[in-house]
Amino acid sequence: MNFKQVYLYDGTPYLAFENEEGEYQYPEESWTENPPPSGIYSPFYFNGNEWIGTTKEEYEESLPEKKPHIPKVSEIMLAQAQMQVTKTANQLIKTQQKQADTLTELTKKEQRLKEIEQRQANTLVEIAKLKGKFNMYPGFDSIKYFYDINCYTNEDIQTYVELGVTTKEQYKEITGEDYPEQPQA
Repeated sequence: MNFKQVYLYDGTPYLAFENEEGEYQYPEESWTENPPPSGIYSPFYFNGNEWIGTTKEEYEESLPEKKPHIPKVSEIMLAQAQMQVTKTANQLIKTQQKQADTLTELTKKEQRLKEIEQRQANTLVEIAKLKGKFNMYPGFDSIKYFYDINCYTNEDIQTYVELGVTTKEQYKEITGEDYPEQPQA
């Protein structure tokens, strides 16, 4: 059984099936074989020659204005906890790196133990790197979510950049502003 798709003038798709005589059974309402173009927004209709509809910009302008989100106390507390965990994780990695560097210096003092101590230092460095790879930091989407619901300020996002969790480009993507450059000392 053959069929073809046609569209009612309001954009509703309709399947016209072929009958026993080989003729398609079209709908009683007005229809066209031309599909509505992609990117057209409701309300739209076919005027006999072309599809008439709303552009994305017109559709977005017709939407009611979105009120800013007022974060709940629990959201603010969660965002603050996330920031503190990030700072603590960053300090932990720095401390572990310092420990690894100190151990490396000690290995130079005793030639006989140098090989064993070097392996220990390298192990600590790898552990520090691995901990960073297990993503102890929040992701970009999480940080942006808390910023979008007014839990984070531009200064908080700047802190994430300074900690190496986000980039200056991501700062602009989150805040819509260029990353503030620090004055030269």
